[in-house]
Amino acid sequence: MLDVDDWYYTTKLEKQIKYLIANPDISFVSCGMIIENSSGEAVSYRCCNPINNDFIKTWQNPPIAFAPSCIRAHIAKKYSFNPSYKVAEDKDYLRKVCLHESFNNLTDILFVYAEYNSYSINKMYQSSMTSTSSLLSLSKRFSITSTWEIIKVWSKFVIYSIAYIAKLESKLLSIRSLPVTEEIINTYKKDKEIVKAVACKISNQ
Repeated sequence: MLDVDDWYYTTKLEKQIKYLIANPDISFVSCGMIIENSSGEAVSYRCCNPINNDFIKTWQNPPIAFAPSCIRAHIAKKYSFNPSYKVAEDKDYLRKVCLHESFNNLTDILFVYAEYNSYSINKMYQSSMTSTSSLLSLSKRFSITSTWEIIKVWSKFVIYSIAYIAKLESKLLSIRSLPVTEEIINTYKKDKEIVKAVACKISNQ
């Protein structure tokens, strides 16, 4: 998946497809991602932790990011998005896949997420409602875990709402990720110039 304000590095697909070819037992693989601010600058990164070939054992938040994931076609077709969810439907979908399929995560940063452009109190509220509904759907199977996750969801909503009112949402978003290094920024800028050049060429055709 790729939203209109996000983009990925020129080597992303090649690295993930090569990994899946070399590891036929893995159903899908994700990767690390840069967080871009509203000015289009790389400010932080996350989701670079290596993960062993595994499934998640409870109805929890997936330990990887959905957007950078590369999923085998026959695996992706086994699951579906809930059409009633308008926000955070990707997280619900990824939970279902992670419960039944093996996955891994590349430590490479290969995806750029414009998180600052998508944050709002309304979206956070809708996301919390979706997560609650999603968690309740399997509450009989994971009663303790789902209850605890719902408490965490709404606690997070309260914290983010206070931060938004206090105009500290940028600070709160930044501490969710790790600060970028000079090496990470240089690679980011290099790839961004390539992507911009390709986009410009396509728009002029």
